[in-house]
Amino acid sequence: MIPPKDSVWPDIQPELILPAGMTAAEVWTKHSQPNLLTFYDVTDPKQLVPHRGLPDHAHGISDGSMEALSIATAGVDENRGNLAELDTLYKGPWSSFSLQPGEEMPYFIIRDVQASQYTQQYIPTNNKVTELIHALYLLMRKNSKATLFLDARYEDGAKLTAFLSKHQFAHDNSLIQIYPYTNRSGAEFVNEVEHWKAELSWKRKMWIVPVLNGDTLPQLAGIKNKELDYHKLFKAGQNWFSSMVKADLKIFGFGIPASGVGQHFDLESQVAYDLDGKVIDDPVIKAMFLWDRVLLDLIPWAKKEHPLPIIGVSITYGYSYNGQRYTNSFHTGYPVAWPAGAESHGKELMAVPGNPFMLGADIVICDRAVDNLNTLLGTKMYSWPKDVNYPPLNAKQTDGQRCAKL
Repeated sequence: MIPPKDSVWPDIQPELILPAGMTAAEVWTKHSQPNLLTFYDVTDPKQLVPHRGLPDHAHGISDGSMEALSIATAGVDENRGNLAELDTLYKGPWSSFSLQPGEEMPYFIIRDVQASQYTQQYIPTNNKVTELIHALYLLMRKNSKATLFLDARYEDGAKLTAFLSKHQFAHDNSLIQIYPYTNRSGAEFVNEVEHWKAELSWKRKMWIVPVLNGDTLPQLAGIKNKELDYHKLFKAGQNWFSSMVKADLKIFGFGIPASGVGQHFDLESQVAYDLDGKVIDDPVIKAMFLWDRVLLDLIPWAKKEHPLPIIGVSITYGYSYNGQRYTNSFHTGYPVAWPAGAESHGKELMAVPGNPFMLGADIVICDRAVDNLNTLLGTKMYSWPKDVNYPPLNAKQTDGQRCAKL
């Protein structure tokens, strides 16, 4: 633990660059739509979903905290949106269930780094992790038109679906993102939800977004991770999405988190090139580029076969300011640096604002919400590699005291 005064986080804020004749309030309403689940159509403007809310690390507001989520969905002044993403866990931070007598939710912490290395030093904050149901209640009380994207990995997706099916107030204001790590088909997911004793009509009430991460494709295809069989991987992705539709779930859209590196995998020659144009020899990284190629090709297929919104991601993995590197905050566990080399290019492309929209996404869960908003407004464009790190050139130093709220 370190005192706030020794934190490396600078007091910086991204700047929204407005086109002539538009206010910030109009922009946020257009691209962070109220009552999304009720009224959204794929012909509507592109939508932004702040990943874990809108944090302010310099002032002790961690991503995922109630404060960050409130800023994203209830805002201040004209900077008010209606959407946010929240990572959920069955037990632990953001738990679905109440604590046992005598237990207390932990406080958020914000990691520090030095140079390019992660450290075990952290700043304690005054923000406690909030139980999920209580968090949803508070957020919807502040903004009844808000929508929360609840990310649930592994078996947590089925458990959370069953749990929330019994809480009517959240049905039209939240959706649950599920993955094929444990549920290899829609039928398996349905069986798992019903195993956890969901409300009988849960299929008609619970909004679901199946998310297909590239690293799940080999498992679904029944092949080894390094096996470069495009057709089996593509077919496996098709079958998984189609099985979700066949299961008669209330599907809002499909999550396809492509980064774009798959454009550098040549299917005919089976050769992959990194973003610098060099041939990739590492079979693990080469397979990752192929997985992304499959995700990219699944986007137009999904739009044609199942005309629902495509949900992409724009996640920031590195920060840089005045020569100092930073990283995301961590609420638990140890930080792990991404490996250098070609593999990192995929992560870097995900960090470039606007990238998922160019790949075909209709809705994007993003860390750099303001910068992604600038791309939708056409007031600034970003590219690799100069705009990978946050903050970009349009960030500004504020007059506020660093860590003032810690």
